[in-house]
Amino acid sequence: MKILVGYDGSNTAKDALKLAQKHAKKLGVKIEVATAINRYDPLEYHKIQETEQELDLKVKEILNGYF
Repeated sequence: MKILVGYDGSNTAKDALKLAQKHAKKLGVKIEVATAINRYDPLEYHKIQETEQELDLKVKEILNGYF
């Protein structure tokens, strides 16, 4: 089992991550985090990589490394 959290950078999303962390620790499961990329410009591979790296850093910061 995993817990899926949608993340958009809002305070509500940050609170959802913290709540998911609380439940994940009790249940012994992992958290999966999803986000969306706006497609105003053509989607390029390097933009996807940058978004993934930024999301990873932000989530780890919010969850103090637990993820």
